[in-house]
Order: sequence, then C-alpha cells, then structure tokens
Amino acid sequence: MQIQNISKNPKLSLSAGAGAPLAIPYERLFVGPSLRPNGKMPLTAHAEVGRLLKEVCADVIHRKSMYRSADYIRSTLDEWVMREYPDAKELPREDLDNLYYNTPVNPKQPMSQSMIDEHVDRLRKVITILATHYLDRPPVSQLVRKIYDLIKSLELWSRRHIRRVRST
Repeated sequence: MQIQNISKNPKLSLSAGAGAPLAIPYERLFVGPSLRPNGKMPLTAHAEVGRLLKEVCADVIHRKSMYRSADYIRSTLDEWVMREYPDAKELPREDLDNLYYNTPVNPKQPMSQSMIDEHVDRLRKVITILATHYLDRPPVSQLVRKIYDLIKSLELWSRRHIRRVRST
C-alpha cells in the first residue's frame, strides 16, 4: 500500500491558505529542529491512531529495535497533536497525555503470526488515517516511510521466527 497523493482531497482540513508553507519548523526536546505538517488532523483521528500505536507498542516493547521505531512514530505524532492543539480548552492536558501514551505493557510473550498480522493491519490503518488528513509531503511522507520500515521489520521477524519454530 502506498500513501496516495491526496492534495485534491476536499475533506483535507488544512489551516494553511494559498501560498502557505506545507510544513512548519519547530524544536523537539532532545532531538532538535524538526518539521510538522501545516494542518490539523481531527482529535478523533489522533485518538484512533494513538490507540492503534499503543497496541503495537505494548507488544513490541521487548523487541528493542521495533519498539524504538514504533516509539519514534508515536512521539512524532504526539508532538504534532500538541502543536496542532495548543489551547487546553480544545485539548486538555490529561487528554493529550493519554492520546499516544499511558499504555499498559504486555508481559513478555512470544508474538504469534496472528499478532504480527494484526499489528501490520494496525500500522496500515495508521497510514490510511494520515493520508486522509495530511498532504503527501514531507514530513508526513517521511513518517509514513518509517511506518513501512516497521511493517517490514515485523514481517522479517515473523519469517525468521516461524522458520525457527517449525524447524525445532
């Protein structure tokens, strides 16, 4: 699945007018300069993406490289929503904290093929939601690339794991 060029999408909720930049620079704590889209994804969409990413993070937390990727995606979107909704009346602090974080950690357990398939489906749904609400331009396209990399990691791990389980 590729993110589609959605620049002609009438449902796009960009706050930018004609000639406005597609991305806005900002400073990330501990990371440095970064970019975010010049638009707002609805809070309901952020909540859905957050729920999906929390489910992935809860199961991959014991697989460090996968968790780092998932956490990078999650923290990036957390930064974006915080900057899209700076007014506490629109997004109270406790709601902000719960959109992408406060995930219970699942006990270390072997990931089954069905769990991996569910996580891949979740990540593909995240891509679809992002494509619905943001333009297919950097920094969104870069974040989508990170999501595809995580999907690839899950699928590679699955192939290696299943081979090992079948051969024992």
